[in-house]
Amino acid sequence: MSFQDAPSTFDLNKLFISIEGEEKTGKTHLALTIAQPNFSTGVIDLNDGLGGIVHKRVAEIGPSRIKIASHPIPDGEDKEAIKRAAKTEWAAMRKDTIDSLAKNRATIMDSGTEVWLLARQLNFGGAKTESNKGSLDYDAANSQVRGLYRLYHANKSHLIITHQMEDE
Repeated sequence: MSFQDAPSTFDLNKLFISIEGEEKTGKTHLALTIAQPNFSTGVIDLNDGLGGIVHKRVAEIGPSRIKIASHPIPDGEDKEAIKRAAKTEWAAMRKDTIDSLAKNRATIMDSGTEVWLLARQLNFGGAKTESNKGSLDYDAANSQVRGLYRLYHANKSHLIITHQMEDE
């Protein structure tokens, strides 16, 4: 590929934001402040509901500006049942994410912590698996999560992802 001149102007027309914090510290409330009366915001909810937070923002900006797609984390009797359920849920969540990024000016993923969990369930049926190398092999799950987040580049939607921090 041949060289091209670097652009002389900087056009920032969308944001990719990660909000991290402990549980119940206002991450989702902060993310929802991007929602405005003059455009729509999509919320990909993997966090078992928005705990009464979203209605406050709707009251401030008006109805029909915030759209929610709920995607609960699968639960099951064994790893194979969880893996099957996660495959279905991942496909639906990915489609809703693509739709939100294409149709809305802002997209919120609540939370990235659950996106990562769903990817692990999809690949392993649980949190961990052993590879042939005898170490944890997260390559497929990492690629799926990265691929999901990279969809942001093909659209004009802001993307805000919340993450729950835990003691390690």
